[in-house]
Amino acid sequence: AISVKGKNTSAVTALIEMNDQEIRKLSVVLDVKNLETGLSLRDEHMRDRIFKTEDGKYPEIRFNLTSPFPVSGTEQIACSTISVRGKEILFRPICVAKKNADRISIDCKSELKLSDLGITPPSHLGVKVQDTVTLTVSTEGKLSP
Repeated sequence: AISVKGKNTSAVTALIEMNDQEIRKLSVVLDVKNLETGLSLRDEHMRDRIFKTEDGKYPEIRFNLTSPFPVSGTEQIACSTISVRGKEILFRPICVAKKNADRISIDCKSELKLSDLGITPPSHLGVKVQDTVTLTVSTEGKLSP
């Protein structure tokens, strides 16, 4: 199996509401047109075959925390939702939230089935995307009072 990693190449919209002990709200919005794997043809196929809707649109990926999450620096399962191609499902990634002075970092990782989102894993010239993919959501930013 071949492993392909992608990354976002532009700013991500993230909203965090928190106190010293927990994150009360976390919302991350990602424009799929800014995802890149390092190979432009693969990027085009990814956008068109995974993220493009039947009406030709590219809805944003949305990640939303659905219950408070501790800022403890330890791994915890987060209750959240993720929306891909406009379809929202429950999502339970393992996350770590750390606060250092005036900065916060949040890293979440989990496996996700494309079929749970109504996406048929695409194939091209005998190479097929697996139904289960690993999704990592990481964000970091400066806290404001």
